[in-house]
Amino acid sequence: MSETSIILVAYNNLYEATVACLDGIFRRTGNEDYEVIVADRNSSVGSPGFLTELAGRESRLRCVLKENSAYGTLPDIQGIRE
Repeated sequence: MSETSIILVAYNNLYEATVACLDGIFRRTGNEDYEVIVADRNSSVGSPGFLTELAGRESRLRCVLKENSAYGTLPDIQGIRE
């Protein structure tokens, strides 16, 4: 487990914010010991598929993909717990 976790909450902003943010983090950091957790709130714009594929290539990325419902834990809270 990494000493540092960066948690991003995503909802239908894949290209406007999430990709740009992840690109900035991964391009501007070296081999520091950190992980990025993206908590997706049931986006409908392809985020879950994109994030899952990217996590397969980037070992520092973990995804919390969960439907945003009134029952259970919201994905951003779940991301913090993980």
